[in-house]
Amino acid sequence: ILVTSGIVSFLFAGVYAVYMFGGVSIGDLQDFSTLEGLMRLFGDKQAVLVGWLHYLAFDLFVGIWIVGDAQRNGFRHLFIVPSLVFTFMMGPVGFLSYMILRQLLKKEMTPLPLHSN
Repeated sequence: ILVTSGIVSFLFAGVYAVYMFGGVSIGDLQDFSTLEGLMRLFGDKQAVLVGWLHYLAFDLFVGIWIVGDAQRNGFRHLFIVPSLVFTFMMGPVGFLSYMILRQLLKKEMTPLPLHSN
């Protein structure tokens, strides 16, 4: 309940905001447009922590959404476990895998139309 309520994701987001606005120099954040700028930014331990908190907050939120959507659609939890693992380890891959699975399961669950003769 604690995780699926979104409270943990909210807490990660709050810690992220504290570090983002209180710990990372704004000058460091101005160069998000180039790979070199990002590499310089992530050379700083505090910036890496902020990035990690960002991923944790969003990946957890996406995982919560996946669980809720699967429940609303009547999917068995066992089917979505791989997508949840992928979401935690490789966020966008997990989301993509769930969206593909969702389409497949919805097609499988759709009843065939009745034809009258």
